[in-house]
Amino acid sequence: MTEVNLPMLRQKRAFMAPTGLPVLALAAVLLLAAARAAHAKGQDTVLLDTGRTVPGVTVLREGYDKVEVDRDGDGKADESFPGEGVVNVTYDDAPMSFRQGSVFIKQERFKEAADYFAKAVEEKDVRAFWLKQHANYLLGECRRRMGETEKDQLAEARRAYERVGKEVPDGRLVPYAIRGLGLCYMEEGKNEAARGEFAKLVEKGHFGAPWALQGKLLLAQLSSREGKHAEALALCDEVLRAAEADTAAKKRSDLLGEARLRRAEVLIAAGQHAKAREMFMQIAAETDERNVKIKARAYNAIGDCFLGENRTREALLAYLRVRVLYFEAKDELPRALYGAARCFTALKEPERARELVTLLQKEYPNSLWTVKAQKELGG
Repeated sequence: MTEVNLPMLRQKRAFMAPTGLPVLALAAVLLLAAARAAHAKGQDTVLLDTGRTVPGVTVLREGYDKVEVDRDGDGKADESFPGEGVVNVTYDDAPMSFRQGSVFIKQERFKEAADYFAKAVEEKDVRAFWLKQHANYLLGECRRRMGETEKDQLAEARRAYERVGKEVPDGRLVPYAIRGLGLCYMEEGKNEAARGEFAKLVEKGHFGAPWALQGKLLLAQLSSREGKHAEALALCDEVLRAAEADTAAKKRSDLLGEARLRRAEVLIAAGQHAKAREMFMQIAAETDERNVKIKARAYNAIGDCFLGENRTREALLAYLRVRVLYFEAKDELPRALYGAARCFTALKEPERARELVTLLQKEYPNSLWTVKAQKELGG
């Protein structure tokens, strides 16, 4: 006769639910049901340029004209937002590959991010209308940034950007991809192709007024590169007049600040350093301290102007100001370190210059400014 361990039997029965399922199994079923119910109600989040966050919705469509959301889980659009007024959309069904890529791109680890976004593009069981445009666009961004130092990556970036429009022709990120495509062409020296892409943003205001104005600023950047500084300045002035007259455009973006910065940068390219410096200093003085991106970009440019005028110590102070006060503007920090290293070299302080080049190599190994510092100043 088999001996029965009654305490063990009681213990096992204690872990059985009334349905006959073990409690842990039942808990898993209930959690899955809760997750499905939550998804039905919606767990996506939309961030608007007004600062408003719209959580707990299901995004049904993310187009460049509007973003449509379902609030009550019936599968029908209850509310929509103009596409140009949407800053970001976070999706609750984002696969792990996309989430991991997003972590790496924030850390500027572009190669690792690109690998994960390439995997995300192939993911199944995810709403294709958003994943195809977001994953391809971010893959393009990674490849383009890698292309700053590895030019062969630019062709790969272009292919990723092109897939955005092919996969989701009306997607919100289509104009962003067009901009990225034009920037790739410009870096490759294919100016006519770049001009064609930037013109798409301008033509007929297809993507809205802010994008049309941004397209003109990109055309100004291209014209300046080609040495057509008068043409570039005229485009910048056109955007400035439109932005100043349109209070909505000023509220939606930093378009006015961007236009002023671009105009001053054209003046630098034209060799008018003193005039450009005055404009950058005005921009820096009038920009809110919280707008660290504009501040950092302005002070880096002020440093460039001072260097162009052979006022090295003043240039050094401008670059160091970016490093110390506007360290949150991460895209501008490598440029500031590079500029400061140039200053120390000009001031016959090679040890300090080498320290900054080493710092660039350590903190920003993949940056264009690091490559320039190594070539021009040595490691």
